[in-house]
Amino acid sequence: MTLLDETQIKEVVRERYGALARESATATADDCCATDCCGSDGEDDVVATFYDATSTDGLPAEALAASAGCGNPHAIGTLQPGETVVDFGSGGGIDCFIAAKAVGETGRVIGIDMTEDMIDLARSNASKLGLGYVEFHLAEMEDTPLDNDSTDAIISNCVINLVPDKDLVFAEAFRILRPGGRLMVSDLVRVAEIPQEEAEDTDNWVSCLAGTEMKDVYLGRIRDAGFTDIQIVSDTPWKSQVDWRAGIHSMNIKAFKPAAN
Repeated sequence: MTLLDETQIKEVVRERYGALARESATATADDCCATDCCGSDGEDDVVATFYDATSTDGLPAEALAASAGCGNPHAIGTLQPGETVVDFGSGGGIDCFIAAKAVGETGRVIGIDMTEDMIDLARSNASKLGLGYVEFHLAEMEDTPLDNDSTDAIISNCVINLVPDKDLVFAEAFRILRPGGRLMVSDLVRVAEIPQEEAEDTDNWVSCLAGTEMKDVYLGRIRDAGFTDIQIVSDTPWKSQVDWRAGIHSMNIKAFKPAAN
């Protein structure tokens, strides 16, 4: 087995999450969550694990079924009415729709995803909900179509670990945030190294394990992008694993772009 290069990683991720989107498009209320993707081993209901019923009440089954997170970025901080919020790796739109409830019609919610099937699914879900102030763009997190200093908050749920070059993601987040804006991320982060053969396993990439980085490295990338006041709001082991996966934790992280002088 050889280590996947950046292009191969993105192709594999796009293919697997595109399949998830197509499956979720026909979901019913009895369907729960993704398998073989971030956030699920086929046994746990991602939505029930990380979200309270009030926040997801009324959301389309298709959005819930496409959820493949490892946390809840909304639990990190409170979004305010009228704010502009960007979701990096928006998938079927669950976090965008929850954000929409918080910012209201005077706000704006923008989802960014590199998988066309996910964008199609999210737009369909937004149409069902009648949310004209929620929009979705087909783009990579490293290169969004958004203006400098145009966003109050960026949320992301278990997606940055899938990106080979995380420095570009955090640099882009810093670019589009307004001074004083905040980054609120739920992601999987290592507290111990993983075996090389596991890091080279394609299935471990799409399930958000192989792309994880050591905590100091991950936080260092956020700091190097220019963010300050970096906080680990919560840090819990990723499920009850007794093998090499025990060294992977789910972390909620908040950081700020310095305010203008």
